[in-house]
Amino acid sequence: MLTPNEPTVLGDDARYRVERRLGAGAFGVVYAARDRRHDVPVAIKLLSGVAGSARAQLERELQLLSGVEHRNVVRLHELGEDDGDVFLVMERVEGVDFVRYVRADLELGPGSQRPPRRLPMVFGQEPSEAESSSFIPPSEAGLKRLQLALPQVFAGLGALHARGVVHRDVRPANVRVTPGGRVVLLDFGLSATTEEGGEAVGSPAYMAPEQFNDADAGPESDWYSVGVLIFEALTGSLPFVGGGQEVFVRKRTVSAPRLSLVLPDAPRALDELCAALLEAEPQRRRERAAPLLERL
Repeated sequence: MLTPNEPTVLGDDARYRVERRLGAGAFGVVYAARDRRHDVPVAIKLLSGVAGSARAQLERELQLLSGVEHRNVVRLHELGEDDGDVFLVMERVEGVDFVRYVRADLELGPGSQRPPRRLPMVFGQEPSEAESSSFIPPSEAGLKRLQLALPQVFAGLGALHARGVVHRDVRPANVRVTPGGRVVLLDFGLSATTEEGGEAVGSPAYMAPEQFNDADAGPESDWYSVGVLIFEALTGSLPFVGGGQEVFVRKRTVSAPRLSLVLPDAPRALDELCAALLEAEPQRRRERAAPLLERL
């Protein structure tokens, strides 16, 4: 739905008819729209703030993906402008986020869920009600959905990394699965090249430990985030919970729980892959995960 203060058309000659709001963040809003010139659905990212800085940010996003053509990466079309507002037009990807896709049948109601398991947040201790997390395993169908979707996530990231681009914000909202099972990486507003530094950015729960320190993100940083996605999709919880600084300290000092501890019947290959992706050190992460990803 649109509020009275939101645009209903955008672009020269009102080319884009805005249909509804898809999502909003700290820096702008994404709308579902229709390109009336070609009669196709599109998504439009409209940034708030100074027009000059908005244009620079969107131009950068468009430039980063200019050489990436892959079915698992959203297609960016062009920049537009309307009465001083700058916006980015892109492919509209309908579907649900990665975690909801895997766990879809667990949202049908209490009767559809397997009993939760309670484990301590600090492993090696006896669980207590106050300091424990509840894990709800996926169904067999959910596990199969993950096994079909996961190679596509890495295929999309591989296409980015081959062009020297690191996503830096891989989280459920930015990994969408269409009704046909196509996985698409979205939102490259925080992406950077492997040569760039900069401030630490991302979502703390999904960020690799090195992103908190010096923002020196590489392909291995995106891999770590996928490890968190796998863990969340299969357990319904995050491997590390708490505030930003608390999560950072735990990621640096405490090993992530093994999937097999939470899900004793988890496929061995998936258990090994998730553990490798959640290694705290990037070099160790690459050494352990690279051979597994080649097989995947």
